[in-house]
Amino acid sequence: MLLGAGGSSSAAKTVARALANAAAFYIAHQLPNGGWPIAVTAFGNGDEYAEADAEIERAIQTLFSTPSGSSVTVAPAQLSTVTFGRVTASGLTSVVALQPTGAAVLPRGFVLLDGLSYDAKTTAATDGRISICFSVPWVTDAATFADVRVLHLERGVMVDRTVVAGPFAPDFARRSVCARTTSLRTFAIAVRTDQARSRGIR
Repeated sequence: MLLGAGGSSSAAKTVARALANAAAFYIAHQLPNGGWPIAVTAFGNGDEYAEADAEIERAIQTLFSTPSGSSVTVAPAQLSTVTFGRVTASGLTSVVALQPTGAAVLPRGFVLLDGLSYDAKTTAATDGRISICFSVPWVTDAATFADVRVLHLERGVMVDRTVVAGPFAPDFARRSVCARTTSLRTFAIAVRTDQARSRGIR
């Protein structure tokens, strides 16, 4: 479940907690054959409700969209992917757009691309580096795409964390640009200006 940009932090935490509790309930009451009962009471469980099995499985997979393991990649939104170096406990990962008024101030030499900024978060326990990629399919000019960067909010300052080499380097064919950090939260998609290039910003 993804919360809209206008949702409060406390509301998001409440919803995430409720969803996690619901998933935990279903996991705890799963039948030996893998299905779920039609009812759970103090006197025992009811018969399997086969019609709901698939829906419950899909809900649990959504809730625990980030499984434990190494080099775990998830796609929490249509135009983004997140790769965790290591996940020690599964959880829910989300990437949602922020309202333009909530965007952080960019450093000199960058302008926000089409007002794009995002809030990324996860309830999973993670360790190591995080690579987050964004797609910008409407940027059709290769020269413009070459200047697209991903900035990350760190201690109140937007920092360019774009990966420029290796498997997460900008890919014009896929219109994908990535950043590498050790935490999530606020990201902005920006374009380098002539001022940035003259200052030697990659």
